[in-house]
Amino acid sequence: MQSFDYLIVGGGLAAASAVDGIRSLDAEGSIAILANESEPPYHRPPLSKEFLQTPEATRDLLHVKPEGWFEEEAKVTLLNGVRATSLDPKKMTIGTAADEIYQGERILLAMGGRPRSLAIPGTELDGVSSFRTVADAERLRERAVEAESALLIGAGFIGMELAASLTRYDVASTIVERKSRVWSEMLPPVLSYFVQGYFEERGIRFELDAEVEELLGSERLEGARLANGTQVACDLTVIGVGLRPNEEIAGEAGLAVMDGVIVDRSARPATGTSTRRVIWRAFRTRSSATRRASSIGITPGPTARWPDGTWPERASPSTTSRTSTRMCSTSASVCSAGRRAPTTSECWES
Repeated sequence: MQSFDYLIVGGGLAAASAVDGIRSLDAEGSIAILANESEPPYHRPPLSKEFLQTPEATRDLLHVKPEGWFEEEAKVTLLNGVRATSLDPKKMTIGTAADEIYQGERILLAMGGRPRSLAIPGTELDGVSSFRTVADAERLRERAVEAESALLIGAGFIGMELAASLTRYDVASTIVERKSRVWSEMLPPVLSYFVQGYFEERGIRFELDAEVEELLGSERLEGARLANGTQVACDLTVIGVGLRPNEEIAGEAGLAVMDGVIVDRSARPATGTSTRRVIWRAFRTRSSATRRASSIGITPGPTARWPDGTWPERASPSTTSRTSTRMCSTSASVCSAGRRAPTTSECWES
């Protein structure tokens, strides 16, 4: 078993920022990053924009730190290809898929999320993918060179950005969105229609109030059939319908999860009956409690559950969250870059 002063689970931007934050307060403590991917921490936003649009762009342009930084930095260990599978908050250990054990005096959970999937026929066809990693971006960039048309499922940032970037390869894109307008949760109608019109002027089609019922083809993707009967020809499809937080090891360890790990003001995860009481008080009414919860990034919705897997009786928090990319608490034994649970006073302020 390897032991460190600080153990960071996850190898993204939050992990790299956490190293900087720790070093600003503790210049000597040993730090280890357990990263599932093979790359050092890198910036994801350029994947769907500059990186995808530039065939000659290399991975090192995305890296948060200069080449060799992790090898040269004293007492900082980057462990790539390590998938965390369990957490023991009492022993302060992390178990991995390779049956290794890592121990930390303090542990930061910064595991991010994974693309949500669709339960429709055809997702296994060649030409269908999600978009999350640099490897995903490289595969899409290679296919775009030969592709003629693309179907993008979901009009969120991923779908819209990919459609814009694929024009660089003269790929005709169709965006399928189940809601009646794009970015309806962020923009008022006038701005939503402006954005849609801007894209349409550049040749991008929209199928709104629509859902994909089936992806068509034998081995290779050939098209899609929508629930309204419309068929769309395509040789590329990217499913961009949001992320599912990697919260499993936290929930199995008894931490409170609610579309992410529930944390307090100091990023310490909440556990046990006290968490249940705080969350219940926050959502037992739809008046001031809902307003206060919404102000910190939580709104009523269908996905809340307690650490024991049960559901609230009358209300449930939702899928909207704010995440953190900086470790700001050195006093916490286990931290999480997740959402904060409201305090009792916040729940009842009017």
